[in-house]
Formats: sequence, structure tokens, C-alpha cells
Amino acid sequence: MAAPLPFSLVAHASAQPVGRAAAVAADMAHLLGASLWVGGLVVLAGALIPTLPALTPAGRQVVLARALPRFSALALVAWAVLGLTGTYSAWLQVGNWTALRETDYGRSLTLKVLLLVPLLLLGAFNLLLVTRRLRRAGDGRLASVWSGHFRTAVLTEVVLVAVVLLVVGRLIGQAPARDELARQAGQITLPLAAAEEDATLGIAPGATGLNHLRLEVAGDPLPAETRAIIRLGLPSQGIAPQQLDLTRAAGNAFEWHGSELSLPGEWTMDVVVRRPGVEDWQVATTVAIGATPPSVNLPAPAWRFGTTAIPGLALVVLGVAGAVVAWQAGRSPLRREAVGLGAVGLAMGLTLIVQARLDPVPTQAASANAAPLDTAAVERGGAIYQANCLTCHGAGLQGDGPTAASLERPPADLTAGHSAAHSDEDMAFWVENGIAGSAMPAFGDQLSDAEIRDVLAYVRSVQRGTQATRDAPDPAACTVAPRTVDGIAAVAATPAADDRAATPSRSASGFDAGTADSPDATPLAGTPADAAAVTAITATVRERVACANARDTLRDLALFSDASVRQTFPRGPTEAFARLAVQPAEPLPPELWISVVSVTDVTLLPDGRATARVTVDNPSTHSHLPTASQDSATASQETATLILVPGGPDGRWLIDEIRYG
Repeated sequence: MAAPLPFSLVAHASAQPVGRAAAVAADMAHLLGASLWVGGLVVLAGALIPTLPALTPAGRQVVLARALPRFSALALVAWAVLGLTGTYSAWLQVGNWTALRETDYGRSLTLKVLLLVPLLLLGAFNLLLVTRRLRRAGDGRLASVWSGHFRTAVLTEVVLVAVVLLVVGRLIGQAPARDELARQAGQITLPLAAAEEDATLGIAPGATGLNHLRLEVAGDPLPAETRAIIRLGLPSQGIAPQQLDLTRAAGNAFEWHGSELSLPGEWTMDVVVRRPGVEDWQVATTVAIGATPPSVNLPAPAWRFGTTAIPGLALVVLGVAGAVVAWQAGRSPLRREAVGLGAVGLAMGLTLIVQARLDPVPTQAASANAAPLDTAAVERGGAIYQANCLTCHGAGLQGDGPTAASLERPPADLTAGHSAAHSDEDMAFWVENGIAGSAMPAFGDQLSDAEIRDVLAYVRSVQRGTQATRDAPDPAACTVAPRTVDGIAAVAATPAADDRAATPSRSASGFDAGTADSPDATPLAGTPADAAAVTAITATVRERVACANARDTLRDLALFSDASVRQTFPRGPTEAFARLAVQPAEPLPPELWISVVSVTDVTLLPDGRATARVTVDNPSTHSHLPTASQDSATASQETATLILVPGGPDGRWLIDEIRYG
């Protein structure tokens, strides 16, 4: 009975984040049902059918009349279990018609179900027709004819079962449809093909602003010296192509993080893969970028169950068996007993299963970085980190180890937001193969795959503790009443004589909407602000960061003075800005939220304005390029002096000018 357990423990059911034990039990029951049915078919085809020619017609009739009803009872129970557990598995792994139609897993499952239809018909043929005709056959000739039909049906079933098993093998190696749709929900996927080679370009989230570009090249492993380049351009807005040199990631993948896709429109993309000694592989394509990511019809969360559902499942199987026995018992006294026991088993089993239902989990597939960590793996990884990584990355993983200062390019701060955003697959690739052009060495010859996974578990555990302490304002804290496009146009049309703002901020949408005059470099001198002013100015800074995390352009601009807005939009808002600004805001993913590092040196100026020195940590401003020489401890930090004026909505201070550096 426990033979299928090892297979269920490595099946898709075992990867469920909630209700794993019940999902594994259902998968195990599915395998047991399939084993009983397929095993019975093999016995019929390999043991019973070869003996039939040696029997007389009357003997065949007697043997088959006794064997078929018994196998049919076993097959009915097996099919009922297969149907119940298979339906639940499809709910867990697929969930809706979109997933069934538009994913490889869904299409394979559809093929499997279509192959099961003729198997069901053949089984029904043997049960409902062959069995009855054999019982009623009055002479040996009819018995021989129907035994021949039985032999043909069984051998056909065996062939179809072999094909079904091939499809099942394909299903096991494919990502569940739910996971595939969840992956597609936050990105645009572009298939690329040229010169008989294929690749896929993913753009996440596939909307204006910060995006993660990932190019995956199909085929044999690429040489270590392979480079990947993407040239982006937006002809409709006069933006000339900009070249991006992607960073090598795991396998044949390359990636880029950046805000180059800052405007909505039809972007051109030239994708180039350069391998040593081989002609460049190049594909030109276009992609439509909007203000929001593409929508995907994600399935609703499937029900998941606690461990008490396992005995409930066993009782349901017993109930089904009772129903089958009652059906075959005819008018005998056994029929009543089987019906009663079957009904009780079904009722009790379903009650236990329903009571074991757990709270729904999010539809979006859980990130590998958010999966529960194995405490033992974290401890083992800590020891490996101490021995191999501490000297460069430091005890706190912040890139400040004993040898960091001597390196031309300091080691990465593994506690920064951008590090947490990288997948385990990419992190493992860099540990194993190093990062070209940097001091990061390859540990593939020193550490096994298991040891690399342990190191990652330790890194993730430290990252989670660090991320929890980052002061990253939630996008929900961006509550200021938004400006309107018409309001911005009105402000731009009525310049004031005493405008002092000179250096406009880049808006939360990620691009400058106008051209400013030269910055005002007038030295600033004032007196330290009182506690109330410090609190109010800090609140403005935090809300401005919250609006940046929310990517809410119009609310972000509401935290700037009219003078600053006028300086940012000297000719009024452009059509592109107007189209973008009215789209619903799409917040950054939590791992890329900007955090407030410090608000210091808050002073009050004689003219009523105030200044503050502000440092934020922006995970999106990192680079893996060899040419990027930066202090790992501050690689993603940005510092600027803010000049603020009072009189904003609800007593807020408003940003009048930003001086960088």
C-alpha cells in the first residue's frame, strides 16, 4: 500500500505550500487506484488471455463469467478513486479553463483525459456487454465469439494505457499550469526565433517604469564568454535605441534590471546573442508597453486540507467500494448491508474532509525566495558561508569583509533589496560560476549543489531579517490628494515671479516631463529646526517615498510645490505623460520598495523654507556590469538635499527643490 509514497513525495503535490500532507495522500491514492487497474489489466492480458485457447468453449465461458465481474468490481473502485483524486489534482495544478488551454501542462492534461475516454468505453464494453453476453451464451460458438471480443478489448486497453503513461511522464516534467499562469501574470513573454534557434524574452512586470528583462536561449549550453545585448527604442517619442548589456544568469539566461521602458508605446527591440567564433544571433521585434501589466485570468485558490482529511479520504474510498459491492450484489441481503456501510463511509469521509479545509492561500505562486527555510540547512549554510564567503561579503553579508577594501569592485551587499529580488536559481548560478569581470570567484569545484543550496538558505535567512527592518514606506501610505493633468496644465500656464525651484524631481513614473532651467546653487544657511518641523518634514519625505513605491505619479506630484511643478513642466504636461498619469498605479513589488535610510540636518531658512539631507535605499539602482565600480554598502543608496516650503495640503511641507550630490 505504501509503495507509491516515494513517487508522491517528489510529485507536484509535494510542492504545495499549504495542505501538503493531504495533497500527497490524494496523489498516493491516485497512484494506488491506477496501479490496481493497470495491474489488473496486465494480469488479464498476460496471464488469463494466453490460457483461453487451451480451454473448451464452455470452459472459456465459465472462466470469463467468473473473472470479469471480479475484475470489473476492482476496476470500478479504482476508476472512482482515480476520478475523485484526479479531479482534485487538476484543481490544484490547473484551476480554470485558461490554464487548461494556454499552458503546456494544461494541454498535456487534456491529452491524457482524451486518451482515457476510449479506455472508459472499452471498460464499459467489457462490463456491460461482454459479461452479460457470456452469461447468456447458450452454445460454445457464441462464447468463443465474445471471448474474442474480450481479448481484443483488453489488448487495446493495454496499448492505450502505455500511451497514457507516456503522457503522464510528460506531465511530471512540466510546471503546473497555475504556476505558469502566475508567472505570466506579472510579465510579458516574447517568443523569439531566427536561424533555427529559439529564445524567450520575459519583461516583468511589463509596464512603464522599473522592469526585469530575462532572456532565455534554448538549446545546448552556451559558452561562458557569450554576451547578450538588447537595444531599446521608442520611435513614436523620438527615443533613439539604447543598448543594454545583459548579465549572465543561470543556464542560458541573461537578465537586466532598469527603468528604460519609461513611456507607454510600441517599443522596438533588437536582441543579439554573441558567441565566440560564431555569427551573431539577432532578432528584431516590438513590444507594446502600457501603464499597467498585462492581465491574465488567474484561477481562484483551490481548497487545501489539513491532515485530518487523510482518514476522510480513506473513508470515502471505503464508501465507494461499498457502493460497488451493493451494485453487484443484486437482490441478495448483502446489497442492503453494503449500501448502508457505503453511505456511512461516504458521509463520514466527506464530513472529515470539509472540516479539514484550510484557509485559502494566495492565487499567485509563491516566490522561491519566500518558501519556508529548513533550519538545518540554514545552520549548515552558515558554517559554509563563514569558511568561504565572509572574507569578502562580511559577517553581516553587507559586502564589508576584511578583504573588501582591497578589491577594485567591492563585493555585493547581499542584504540589499535587489539581492533579495534575485531568484535562487540565479544566485546559485553566480555562486557556482562566479560573475565575469568581478572579483566574485566560481565555487563550483569546491562546493556541491547541496552545499550551495545550504549557503543560499543561510543568505535568505539573513536577508529576511534585514528586509524586515528596512524602513520602506508601504504604498498604502501615499494618501495625499492627487494633482490632475488639467491642474498641472493650469499651474504651468501661470508662472509666478518668485519661483525659486530650479531642479525638478524625476516623477514617480520614472521620467522627466519637461526641461528645467539651470540649477540654483545658492548656498543654504539656516538654524536647526524644532522637533515639530522635523517630524512634519520627515512625514513628507516618507510619504513621497511611499508614493514612489506606489508608482502613483499624480499623488507624487502633489507633494511638490507649484513652483517645482512649473519648473518640471515648463510647457505643460505632454500627451504621453497625460496618457500615463491617468492609468491606475501599479505598486513596486515589496522586495524593490525604496526605503528611507536617514533624514538629517533639518534646518529652517530665513525666508521660511526648510532644508533636509535625505538618503534613501533604492534596490533598482544596482548593476552587475564589470564597469560599475561602487561601494557595496551604498551601491543602491541615493542622497540629496531637499528644500521644502510650508503650506501644503493638511499642513504638509512641500518639496520645492532637490539638489543631488
